[in-house]
Amino acid sequence: MKSLRCELVTFIELNRQRQLAFARLYGTDFQTAREKYAYLELHELFAAGVYVNFEVLESAAVAGAVDRQIPFSTPGDIGTVRFGASYGESRTYTMSQTYVLSQSAELLKPKNEDDLSFACYRDVPPPAQRSPEYLLALAQGNSGTDMFQRIRVNGGPPLAEWLVGVATEMSTTYLSREGTEELLYPGQLSYKFEIVAQPAAEARFTLVASPINPAAVGGGLSAKRTSNFQFVLNTEYAPVATGARTGSAIVEQFKKAAGASTPRPRTARAAAAAPPRTTVVTRPRATAPQTPLEKNPLRYRLLTPLAPTLAPALQ
Repeated sequence: MKSLRCELVTFIELNRQRQLAFARLYGTDFQTAREKYAYLELHELFAAGVYVNFEVLESAAVAGAVDRQIPFSTPGDIGTVRFGASYGESRTYTMSQTYVLSQSAELLKPKNEDDLSFACYRDVPPPAQRSPEYLLALAQGNSGTDMFQRIRVNGGPPLAEWLVGVATEMSTTYLSREGTEELLYPGQLSYKFEIVAQPAAEARFTLVASPINPAAVGGGLSAKRTSNFQFVLNTEYAPVATGARTGSAIVEQFKKAAGASTPRPRTARAAAAAPPRTTVVTRPRATAPQTPLEKNPLRYRLLTPLAPTLAPALQ
């Protein structure tokens, strides 16, 4: 769990510093800002979710069998009768844990010996002195100060560094100067991995004797331990993205989220540095008189087929 926590916090702080650097360069050198400091706009008022499931399956079995050979009257004909019994038992244990991680988290600077067991890195400068380049070196595992076992994706880069690449890919159209009509707005970043350990042991004894051929007794033990880890990072569009999956997202909610400046860093220090963007403006409705049925849009949409019948009752 410490490894997963440290990888996520490293990415969250690095992502935030890249967001600040992007905002500073946005108006003067957009190309450099996009190439060097692309980021995923995590909403600091939302939390990241971490989900852990542990499952242990233990199995034990024992079996015995005796084969008895019976000769028949015809020379060379032999029959075999088997007597056997077996017993097996399995037990399954499952435990689930759910955690919440702040999306404004920062790496701890150890102050005493007690902090060293919790800290992710042996020594880090104060938050104001942590540049995107320094934090990227931490994410890549090049600092030599790691105090946790790195989680490597497919045997390659550490998870924190890999997330930087994913964030850059997800924000390809979002971090642009074009209008908002054709943008892909990043909603959630979710990742799941599994660790499986499956030891087993087996023993068997066989006796070959006449007229018993053979007599066998055996047994086995096995255990399967499965650990599932999953985390979800949320942007400001996460509620709309999850609603769209179930068909409950409302267009007006999306326009409200997308209509403000994009990209707009949430951090107050960077907000002023980002120039304003074109906002989405909806056309005002006609000023024709509205009936009480029309004043409630949701009820109006649901009851439109029954409007001739229900309108008098709702007025």
